[in-house]
Amino acid sequence: MRYTEPKDFGGQRLGRKLRLESEFSTLSGAYLWTRIGAETGLLDPRVLRGGPALRVADQFPLLAYFETDGGRALQYQVDTGVTIGSEGGAHEFYFKPGLVWKLGSRIRAAITVGYESNQQPTQYAGTDTGRASPVYVMGHLDQRVLSSTLRLTVNFSPTLSLSYYGGPFATTGRYADFKAVCAPRASGQAERFAAVNLQRDGAGGLLGEYEGSALRLEDPDFDWRELKSNLVLRWEFRAGSFLYCVWSQYRSDAADAGGFAPVAQYDRLLSAKPDDTILVKFSHWFSL
Repeated sequence: MRYTEPKDFGGQRLGRKLRLESEFSTLSGAYLWTRIGAETGLLDPRVLRGGPALRVADQFPLLAYFETDGGRALQYQVDTGVTIGSEGGAHEFYFKPGLVWKLGSRIRAAITVGYESNQQPTQYAGTDTGRASPVYVMGHLDQRVLSSTLRLTVNFSPTLSLSYYGGPFATTGRYADFKAVCAPRASGQAERFAAVNLQRDGAGGLLGEYEGSALRLEDPDFDWRELKSNLVLRWEFRAGSFLYCVWSQYRSDAADAGGFAPVAQYDRLLSAKPDDTILVKFSHWFSL
């Protein structure tokens, strides 16, 4: 169990955090880790991007990780968690199952697939600086994330091996129900924010009105997909001397895919133009 009260450089308390962790292992090699916590009275000095510290919702995380015996040829892993917020139905959930397969000492393959859902009713959306004092705008964020990793290692001999890593990632975020920050440290959400009606102008911006003046923001909606992969051949041609041949590829795409659909997300990613890099490294050990 751990209790902390983080403070800023001026000594201002930024909240209270209580965390309880536990670990369990069995004689068969299975392992379980859990964490439950409570974070209350939170002031976040970073969320407004240079603005004043903002009172944010209390958070209650529940996290867990489980794996079977790593000494077996097949190992299962699960990493999952949920964080519940105290205001407006805020919650964050993730689930990442994994599988590790080993064939003696020659082949090892590991794959993980992850899904995340993030619902935040008061997520930073932007700042209108075109007036005497800036207006900080929050919005309800609906974010989805799909990620996976693949690692494969093949040992042809004690001196020659081939390794691959691939990590596709895709996320979308949509904002709605915008509100301006009017009393950043107020305890109640109704006193802390004032609703504003913002409409998308079709040119990548948001237009509306706040306190009798025009309010303009860039549209905070986002789509992002990327793939990082590496293929490495390693050869120790003599003791202490190595030859590395590396092929690295990167793809990215930020076009609007029209919502979050896993197949469509990965289709767009694989059709993106690749950026390929080939590297050869040679090192030789000289005995003096």
